Parts: sequence; structure tokens; C-alpha cells
Amino acid sequence: MLKILASILLLLLFFACSESQIKDESIVTSRNEYVFDSNRNRQIPIQIYSLSDSSQWNGELVLLSAGYGSSNTEYTYITQELAKNGYYVISIQHEIQTDEMLPSGDDIIQLRTPNWNEGIKSIEQVLNYVKETNPIISTKKIHLIGHSNGGDISVLFAARNPKKTLSLITLDHRRMPIPLTKKFKTLSFRADQFKADKGVFPPKKAQKENGITVIELKNVDHNYLRDIATEETKEKVLSAIFQFLDIEKK
Repeated sequence: MLKILASILLLLLFFACSESQIKDESIVTSRNEYVFDSNRNRQIPIQIYSLSDSSQWNGELVLLSAGYGSSNTEYTYITQELAKNGYYVISIQHEIQTDEMLPSGDDIIQLRTPNWNEGIKSIEQVLNYVKETNPIISTKKIHLIGHSNGGDISVLFAARNPKKTLSLITLDHRRMPIPLTKKFKTLSFRADQFKADKGVFPPKKAQKENGITVIELKNVDHNYLRDIATEETKEKVLSAIFQFLDIEKK
């Protein structure tokens, strides 16, 4: 009798563990889509991250803009964790193979504004796509995250659309000045490989008055804010994002 009971307990334990593993592995789904912009005859690659159970979504949209030369699938330590906590997360690939090289020169704002404008058009198309395909997700107020040039695009979008922006997070963007506004809060991570351009960040007093938080990351390269970042860097970034968004990490 004891052997039978022990066998039953072992079987129950096995199935419980198996069920737990299945749930853990399937909690977040990820899929690749393309959003077609007919005005520009352009296919916009996106990666969507969400809980498999839509009843657990919080209805809030996060748009992550990948850095120049980076893949939109290289930020899973952020996208997966936000999706796990109920956010509907879309990571946008702003550059495609047929695009011209990102310009450089003395007047960097003037030179790159056309590129940033194209990025804003892509964000707007993605918002239209979400409206059409997933009406339970709010597109009236969104969270923006951007790395490097994707951060510059995100900052410019937020500056032009403050009423649509819930929050703005940048991963070492260096060119576009952060706007002074109380309509949304801003969090910016600074790697110490390069300095941001003059005027990108307002004085500390103005930062405090306008809900702008700047976090310095020591011994971190500009490109090491993707999945290739160290575990220590990932933990710092994630912890700060969760605190910023007032999320209790699961």
C-alpha cells in the first residue's frame, strides 16, 4: 500500500511540474508581422510580444524602436518581461535593406530629421495596425521605448504627440533634445562610451520639475543595451523600468 501511495504521489508531482513548465514556456507569445504603408510602398517589420491569455492583458501598448543597425528582436530582456506583466509590446524595425545610410555631419539634427520623420510615419502606421487588429489595446496613450537612433525617433514622436504619450524611455539616445513637459514622464539610460550632444538633456532642476529621470550606467558601451548586455546591466535597466512604470515584477 505504501509503495502504491508513493507511486501516486510521484506521478502527481511529475504532472504538476510538467504543467508548470508548460505554463512558464507558453506565458508569452512572440510573432513576426509586417505592416504595409501604402503611401510609402514600404513593409515595416514588427515583432509582437504578449501574454497568450488575452484576458491578462492590461490594455496598454508599448512601442519599442530598435537602434540603427540593430534588429528589433534583440531587446527581449525588456519586451518579454513587459509582456509577461500584461503589456502589449511591439518592437519596430525602422531600417530595411533598401534604405540609404544614416547621414552624419556637423548639423546632425537637420541631417537626421528626415530619417526621424520616416520613423514617426512608421510608428503611426503601427498604431493604425493595432487599431484595426486589436481594438482592446489602447492607442490613445502609449509607452515609447527607443535605443540610440530609435530613441531619437521616440523622443521626437513624444515631443510632437505629448497627449498620446504615457511615458518615454530611451536607451542611450544622443541627438534629439528631451522636451520639457509635464504631460508624460521620461526615463533615460546613459552608457558611458559616448556623450550625448549638447542640449539633449535639460539642467537637473528642469529635469526634476518635469519628471525626467537620468540613470548613468558605468562601463557600459552604447550598443550593449540590447540582449548582448551583461546580466548586471540587464538587471539595472529592468529594475529601473519596472520602478518607473510602477510594476511589481513577476
